[in-house]
Amino acid sequence: MVAALFLVLAGCSRDTQEPSDATAPDGDGLPVYTFTVDDDLLQEPIKLATGVSIRPPAGWRVHGPDSDLFRQFAPAEQDGFELEQVAVLGDGAALTMGSFPDGTPPEAVVTQLSDNPDDRDVFLHNGLTIHQVRVMTDETLVFALATAGETGTTTIQLFLATAVLNEDLMRQVESVIGSLRPVGR
Repeated sequence: MVAALFLVLAGCSRDTQEPSDATAPDGDGLPVYTFTVDDDLLQEPIKLATGVSIRPPAGWRVHGPDSDLFRQFAPAEQDGFELEQVAVLGDGAALTMGSFPDGTPPEAVVTQLSDNPDDRDVFLHNGLTIHQVRVMTDETLVFALATAGETGTTTIQLFLATAVLNEDLMRQVESVIGSLRPVGR
């Protein structure tokens, strides 16, 4: 069943056109991914300190620094990581949003989670170069994405308990990833 769920995310299309300077500041021949974004599955955008925005999933509760739940995630922060928002869906899924304002490069962020190249991907989306890692255990599926923003590296992590994985949730995940964009775009 889990393998079938990856097909939902594989449904994002890979542009076969060469990236243009307008969509890819550095080019580098990276693939351009286009995600299906269903606005009904998302909340209003959250602007992160690095100049990147993301839309959390609809129905997930968003928590800021004043929340007890937010503080529960804070101990898990990596050195230099500043947690900005947390969104949760019951006990089965969480989304963390934050940044490395110290200039930690995006590739270093995802390598910390997995040094296996088969778990990682780099692609262009909405003018951003996104480094992604996908790590799966028996209990959890984690998607982590990192991209350079105006003032540091934006880091998004989706933690999904395998017990709650289904096609609808994976469509939400695809929409969330597809919502990443520079602020003002």
